[in-house]
Amino acid sequence: AIGLSIATLVIMLGGRRLHRLFPGVAFAVLAGLAYSRIDDGILTVGDTNPIPEGFPSLSLDLPWSSFGSLFIGGLIIALIGFAEPASIARLFAKEDRTTWDANRELAASGLANMTAAVSGTFPVGGSFSRSSVNRLAGARTRWSGGVTGLVVLGFLSFASVLDGLPQAVLGAIVIGAVLGLIQPVALVGLWRGSPVEAGLAWFTFAATLALTPAVQWAVLAGVALTGLVHLARPLRVEARTDPDVGQGTGETVAEPVGLIWVGSYRTLERQLMELAGATTGDLALDLGSDPDLDPGVEVITERLSTILAADGRSIRIIGADRGLSPSAIERD
Repeated sequence: AIGLSIATLVIMLGGRRLHRLFPGVAFAVLAGLAYSRIDDGILTVGDTNPIPEGFPSLSLDLPWSSFGSLFIGGLIIALIGFAEPASIARLFAKEDRTTWDANRELAASGLANMTAAVSGTFPVGGSFSRSSVNRLAGARTRWSGGVTGLVVLGFLSFASVLDGLPQAVLGAIVIGAVLGLIQPVALVGLWRGSPVEAGLAWFTFAATLALTPAVQWAVLAGVALTGLVHLARPLRVEARTDPDVGQGTGETVAEPVGLIWVGSYRTLERQLMELAGATTGDLALDLGSDPDLDPGVEVITERLSTILAADGRSIRIIGADRGLSPSAIERD
């Protein structure tokens, strides 16, 4: 099993050196299936849970009588289902220097889960492993999701072929795909940029390790603590005129003080809009306390930039890396 795992990682990651579109995952799967035909003692996917074939049946016969007992569990699943794609979207957005829309992600997850409800599937959510495998294969646009969906539909009648896939190969594929998402340097670097954010991140990280496999409670604890910090230190925007930063052009520098997260986006946007209306020159948003540009903040600055451009003004960002938006978040 260890040998299969190492070989899978070599094929996946080594193939990328040959060409970025090298189908390493496909080669690893085919090699694993071939090996399982030779060695029937290796543990395979089908040994623990055979893969069903055929299109799932559709039904509106939902357990309405159990709604009360299922509501809290469903709420937690929905929260976790959004936290994962939100995290990977931020990461891919940073790498691609684009933005992502949380509202569109929520709408996509909601529609997918409405479909899941009538087809009897597991809850649907963005997947770290599948998105990473998708990206590792060279996907860059939403077409990758459409092609993947069509291939899965066409493969349903032959899905049991994957029963023979060694679990060691499947595990190595997942590990190889998410290796790039492990960024201990960035986690440590949070202390230099924002001790408050670092504390929240490390608390959630420690809670996840302590509560595994019930990671949902760790995520809920992290969200709850973030909410408390937000209430204790409400976000505000302080304005100043700095000749050294504004190059003497009458530029107003806006510096957010407090925690920037999804719960404070609206406050940040409102205060920036008010500041823009109260000034006549250009604006600069000073994010020197943050190591990365939050994708939500970039969306806000893009909206404000459009408004200011109508008056011949502009807004720029100081002290943070440019951010991003993924075009291919795969779901499982």
